[in-house]
Amino acid sequence: MAARRALLIGIDRYQHIRPLDGCVNDSRLMRSVLVDRFGFTDAHITQLLNEQATRAAVLGAFDALVTATGANDVVVVHFAGHGSQIRDREGDEPSGFDSTLMPWDTAREPGENRDITDDEVHERLEALAAKTPHITVLVDACHSG
Repeated sequence: MAARRALLIGIDRYQHIRPLDGCVNDSRLMRSVLVDRFGFTDAHITQLLNEQATRAAVLGAFDALVTATGANDVVVVHFAGHGSQIRDREGDEPSGFDSTLMPWDTAREPGENRDITDDEVHERLEALAAKTPHITVLVDACHSG
């Protein structure tokens, strides 16, 4: 039997970047909607809020989601937080920029940019799509591309 799985990320307070309002609330509301209206169980929902949503934790949770997903599972990924753009390192973007999701521990000069690029998200979505066609991704961030 197909499972319903979700990865929910909401970041209002960043370690080095200006704060936002409402992203954590949006993530909590998404969890409620998935459980109350769509039959997801808490056991199959990973939620990372604020300082939990480091680059390593977000990518690790995404990889764990890929590993746990079975054939025809229903998967939802929701990110609410800062988005940005960085110069395209791979040369595959017509615009010359990668769109990024900004984890809690990212920074700007002189700090370390720890953004998660669209290429990194794409790799994981391809791995999910090899297992199930039932994938919904919702990104509420500037430059979400």
